[in-house]
Amino acid sequence: MDLTTVQRYCAACDAVDVKLYTNCMLRINDINPQLQSHLDKIRRWAHEWQLPISYMKCNVLEIGKPSGAEYQMSSKTIVPAENVVDLGVTIDN
Repeated sequence: MDLTTVQRYCAACDAVDVKLYTNCMLRINDINPQLQSHLDKIRRWAHEWQLPISYMKCNVLEIGKPSGAEYQMSSKTIVPAENVVDLGVTIDN
């Protein structure tokens, strides 16, 4: 499996991080099935390459009005975040 199979999404990878970006409009409590599918692909890819995922460091940042959707990886809920710091830049909703 190759992470390039994550199409129509922007995936950014470096030595220790994978970031997945998309734009979508959701109703309250609706999940984006394509985003969940791509999270599952990342989990399978990490498992195949024997790379551990630090689920405590996984976040979902929704820009704008939060939908309240809960995304999962390996039966663990990814915690929603109000802001994320990346390379010293804070991104918030």
